[in-house]
Amino acid sequence: MKRKLIILSTIIPCASAQGGLESLGYVAFIIGVLAFLYSYRLTSMKNDLEARIVREKAALNKLQAEVRTARKELEKIRRDALGPADQISNEIRRTEEAVGMKMKPDGLKEEFWDRLGQMREVKPEKTELDGLLEEKGEIQSMIDMAKEKYHTRTIDQQTFCNITEGYQKRLIEVEAKIKKMRGG
Repeated sequence: MKRKLIILSTIIPCASAQGGLESLGYVAFIIGVLAFLYSYRLTSMKNDLEARIVREKAALNKLQAEVRTARKELEKIRRDALGPADQISNEIRRTEEAVGMKMKPDGLKEEFWDRLGQMREVKPEKTELDGLLEEKGEIQSMIDMAKEKYHTRTIDQQTFCNITEGYQKRLIEVEAKIKKMRGG
């Protein structure tokens, strides 16, 4: 850019000194040369970018080929690994057909449905001690909730005292029953 300004600054006074069309011709010639150099530079930059794009495409194509090869190898490994499992499942299928086990529509065998029907989930009955322990937990959580409401000023002190008094009496009764049942 500096060169352009230096050249133009030297040509313009010469053009005015000679005062003719010659100087304008020189200026036009120099401007043409500068335009040619500028377009040459743009063209070379464009060519460099196009060459870079071609190189990048070639690299991407190479990577895609490597990925395809890796996928094929992975599929081969998977088939080799599942081979014995497929053989086992085919053997199971042949055995089931020979024995005559019928399949239900959802895929479970009839025999297993029969077993499931026979099995019953047996829930142990709650003992009195379990009931008391559960009640103690509920009472304690209600006392904690009342404390929380008192601390956040949702309820006043008198209400808090009234609520917790009843809960604490019930809690003491339950704890006494628990202690008596545990033998202590």
